[in-house]
Amino acid sequence: MFNYIFKHFGIALTFLLIISSQTLSKPFHNNGSPNFQVVGDKGQLPVITDIIQDKQGVIWFTTQEGFFRYDGAGFKHFLNQKDDPNSLVANYVYRLWEAQNGHIWIGSRAKGLSVLDPVTGQFSNQSPLIESVDSSNQIFDIKGNKKGQILIATTAGIVWQDPSKNYKALFSDISGCQHPQSKPRFFLWQNPTTFWLIGTKQLCKVSVDVGTRELKGTQIKTFANGELSTGMLDEEFIWLAGRSGGIHKLDTRDNSLISVSTENEMSLDIDSLLTFELLKFDNKTIWAGTYLSGILVIDRDNAKVLRVIHHQEGNTFSIGGNNVSAFLRDHTGLLWVGTWGTGMFKYNPINDVSHMITKVLVPGNTFRSADIFRVMERSNGELWFALNDKGIDIYSPKTGKLSPLISPEGLSDKKIMRMKELSNGDIWLAGLSELFYYQQATNSLKTFVFPTSDTIRSMLVDESDTIWLGMEDSLWRFSKERESFVQLKTVSNETEEFRYFVESMVIDKQNRLWIGASSGVYLLERGSDELIALSKKHSELSGIIASIIKDSQDRIWVANFSTTSLLTVQGKATDLLITDVTKRLFNEQAYLKNGFKIDGVLLEDLKGRIWASGLVIEEDINKAHKLNMGDFIIWIGSQIINQEGVIIATGPNGMLTLNTNLWQPWKYEPKTIISGVSINGHKIHELTASLELPPNTKSLRVDYAATDYLTPEKIQYAYQLSGYDEQWQLTNEHHITYTNLSPGSYVLKLKSTNSEGVWSQHVTSLPIQQLPAWYQTYWFYLLCIILLLILMSVVLKLRTQSLEQQKVKLQSLVDERTQHLIELGSMGQEITSSLDLDRVLEIIHSRISTLLDSHVFMVGLVNIKDNTLDMVAWYEGDEQIENAYFELSELNRPGPWCIANRKEIIARTQTELSEYLGNILEPVVGIKSESVIYLPLVINDNVVGCLSVQSPQKHAYPENTINMLRTISTYAAIAIENAKSHTFLINAQERLIESGKQASLSYLVSGVAHEINTPVGIALTTVSGLGSHAQDLKNKLENNQIRKSDIESFVTFSIEADKLMQSSLNRCSKLVQDFKKISADQFDSGKREVELKTYLEDILSTFSSVIAEHKISYHIEGDNPYLLIDPGIISQIMSNLIQNAITHAFDAEFDKQNNEIQKRISISVKACDRTVEIKFSDNGKGMDDETKSQIFIPFYTTKRGTERIGLGLNIIYNLTTSGLDGTLDVSSKKFEGSQFTLTFSWQKSEAFLPTKRSNK
Repeated sequence: MFNYIFKHFGIALTFLLIISSQTLSKPFHNNGSPNFQVVGDKGQLPVITDIIQDKQGVIWFTTQEGFFRYDGAGFKHFLNQKDDPNSLVANYVYRLWEAQNGHIWIGSRAKGLSVLDPVTGQFSNQSPLIESVDSSNQIFDIKGNKKGQILIATTAGIVWQDPSKNYKALFSDISGCQHPQSKPRFFLWQNPTTFWLIGTKQLCKVSVDVGTRELKGTQIKTFANGELSTGMLDEEFIWLAGRSGGIHKLDTRDNSLISVSTENEMSLDIDSLLTFELLKFDNKTIWAGTYLSGILVIDRDNAKVLRVIHHQEGNTFSIGGNNVSAFLRDHTGLLWVGTWGTGMFKYNPINDVSHMITKVLVPGNTFRSADIFRVMERSNGELWFALNDKGIDIYSPKTGKLSPLISPEGLSDKKIMRMKELSNGDIWLAGLSELFYYQQATNSLKTFVFPTSDTIRSMLVDESDTIWLGMEDSLWRFSKERESFVQLKTVSNETEEFRYFVESMVIDKQNRLWIGASSGVYLLERGSDELIALSKKHSELSGIIASIIKDSQDRIWVANFSTTSLLTVQGKATDLLITDVTKRLFNEQAYLKNGFKIDGVLLEDLKGRIWASGLVIEEDINKAHKLNMGDFIIWIGSQIINQEGVIIATGPNGMLTLNTNLWQPWKYEPKTIISGVSINGHKIHELTASLELPPNTKSLRVDYAATDYLTPEKIQYAYQLSGYDEQWQLTNEHHITYTNLSPGSYVLKLKSTNSEGVWSQHVTSLPIQQLPAWYQTYWFYLLCIILLLILMSVVLKLRTQSLEQQKVKLQSLVDERTQHLIELGSMGQEITSSLDLDRVLEIIHSRISTLLDSHVFMVGLVNIKDNTLDMVAWYEGDEQIENAYFELSELNRPGPWCIANRKEIIARTQTELSEYLGNILEPVVGIKSESVIYLPLVINDNVVGCLSVQSPQKHAYPENTINMLRTISTYAAIAIENAKSHTFLINAQERLIESGKQASLSYLVSGVAHEINTPVGIALTTVSGLGSHAQDLKNKLENNQIRKSDIESFVTFSIEADKLMQSSLNRCSKLVQDFKKISADQFDSGKREVELKTYLEDILSTFSSVIAEHKISYHIEGDNPYLLIDPGIISQIMSNLIQNAITHAFDAEFDKQNNEIQKRISISVKACDRTVEIKFSDNGKGMDDETKSQIFIPFYTTKRGTERIGLGLNIIYNLTTSGLDGTLDVSSKKFEGSQFTLTFSWQKSEAFLPTKRSNK
């Protein structure tokens, strides 16, 4: 999970810092090393002797091994080339100066002078500097004034140059400055006519007379000890230093001299030092770069050495070496420091707020271990440092000394996890599994042992002195008064107990405890022992919480490691207001997101700003800035901020301090400079304000860099070539390339961000002119147009003649092709218009025979059942072959091959046919054909057969004929499929009608059987009773017991039985007669005369028992016309309507919901002059509009899943429309019943009988 160490806390915030307290005799953070950052690889650069920055912002520096240029993108190294007189004059170069024209003057130590033109990249050399004076080649300094007068200090004397006048002269001696042992070493221009000359043994003030070319000097001071070699003009003071002899401050007003001295405790012999360079660091201090002793920080007022900045082994912030040879303060305020052999370093004095302290504060003042685990500031300013190797070291601000905490005993061998001072000066200390209470007044220590083996990770002391302990796997509360530990287990909105890692806790103004755990944020309300898991309702508060704090506005800040986000939380637990600060900031300042990560640092400074994970967030959280710090490893929870606003953070390698009061955002807006241009891979040595590209330029490369050197690796660039790019293009590269630009004018625009990611307003523009080649010029285009017009005129004339000739041929061809198209269209219409297969095949054969040579014509259809290709049409010359077929497995025959491969066979010879089939079998009939065409017949991507045309002639079918056959085969496939489908539909229709009749008859038989069953049963019972009475009479007769009354009783019973049997058998006879009549009507097609209403009553009487069984009443009314009609159709229609009503209108669902409604079927007959209307109505469940619109569709049923298949109403519809030539309409509403209306024309018989009869 969380390791104790959070690595790579780097650029993001090595938050870190300690005191700048006014109560300290020395600021504690000054004991550490400022943050020096190496430029390039450490040790990559040789001994650095001088550094300058030119007007463009480029850094130049001299070394013992050549001359270097650095622009943030990389180094360019200039060396002396023996065979090139225009190269650098020597590799050991010592001094630099930039002239007003931008040229760089470079002085060597033995070979004279080089002047570099940065635009052309060319050197001009002066070696020797003065003819015949070799000692003039050893140069120590070069300085020029604004008037163009240049002074060069050499071993031979001072060389004065005025390039504008082509003047150069050597001054071996200067009047008033004669000193036999002093040699010129350094210049300081006071004004255009006066300079200070620093010699090895003297300081002189020299006036310059340009008109007379005279130098007149006044000796100010001589120095017997050591040799002066450098100096610095500081308003009315001059600082002097060199080899031995000390460092001095001269007041030019009275020429008084003060030598720099040290504090008593400093073991530093200034008089023996070799000082390379001096720098005014700020208004309070002077920096001196020395050999072996690092950088001396000198008080500008009293000339006392305040401290020494030196290399510290293991301190990544410290300067790389103690031999400091050169300083430069660049345009942005960055300080560049050159060393002897350990490289170049840069330091940001604008934000001189962060220092790194390792084990040693100063010699003799040392931590017992560099691994410092925790830090605490006491109210008296003392700093307590808990060492990871156990024990506590205490820093006293009064003495500036470190001392171990020895008394009271019991802590020296303990690892301290947390420390907290109370208002009375007592201190709580948390060990791994113990609490220690240190009482200041008695210098005593009391120990409280934790009840479990869990490890303490965080500690919080509230206003009531209650101790809250966050553990590796739990949360506890400790009361000092009761000396008791209480575990907080219960989470009100979770079933499991609280068992999580707790790294951070805070109490808000409402005395609520906020806990940052490894599973999210928890809240403990005041007076409660039940935690609330806030992540249950707010997912953004779930995950590993690295840190949690409360700011001055009572906002809770949460650093969520899992989601890489910073959040603020306010409000009640039931109504939280959560703001994703990182999301808000990244939307407005997208560059902040680059490299952002949660590192556990979360602090508020005195200005209300939040320091978190490499960001400094403003109080209103609407803006943030990046921190640019070095990499450092810190312990989680090891950061504090003191009352003065200084942060200190400790880690395994020491500590870092950061004074938040001195910090300010990086606001520099860099310019983007063009450092190089290459055309077609060749670099241009002369860079001008505009660029002209030669004709046929294939590639243009432009190199560039921004003049912000704080963190150049983080700078982003944007470029736009006006006239080519529509928008700005973003890149992290230091170069762009364009290829094959069209002739014209362009402007290349460049800009960049600064090191913090803010875009600069400076835009660099480079006008570019791409010259045209001779063939891209306007005159060439004009000439081409003229020639083109002449050529077009000639071609047009010739073309016109050719077109006239072709017109006749084309018209003939068009007429011919048009006729073919007409014939094809006519053929297609004729083929597809027939639904008879034989007729279709006849038409196809006839048409093809009239159009082309079709000695063999074949049409085969696939028989899936028998796996054969049935030849439904086969003509061999005039002979028709019948009942022929091929097995589909015979792939060496063309027909099966065409079907199996779904491909055409286009063979103009037998040889070409063999390429398809391989070994060709002998033909079944006739001779071999040379020209063979087989075309698959395809319907819906299925091959249903093939069509073949063959000729004994080779190459009988040209391409247009083949295309025509393809069209015919398409028509043929459609026509054949239509014929097959039509045959199938006719058969299906007949089967459906037959199935409808059978279904209707089955239903009729069922009803009749039910009706006959009752009278037959009565007759059987009567006969049985009669037989029983006859047997009784016989027995009495045999026993001579018969009486008159017995005979009378038997006769009476026999008469009644006879009546009952006659009635029942008559009923059966009538039912059988009606059944015979109706069933015969259904199956015997033919018209006869019927009374329509009477016939309908007879039909319903056969269904009376079925209708009664379902408790349905029926009623027939209306006219009773005498018609000549097919009664079988009427019988089938009514049978299906009755069955449909019972099944659907009055189904089980209807009975369940409407058990009190009397179910009813009503039939009415209305006869007009020429039409009859039958209305069949029910009061059942009815239908919705969707069902009503589909009821006549075959197989549509609302009883899917039962034995109903959905053909009843479709049969009714077909019988009405086809059988009666009438119409069938339906009206229905849900829950309001349905009504079917049959309307058909009728032929009047002998009479129209308007009788009315009702039967239930």
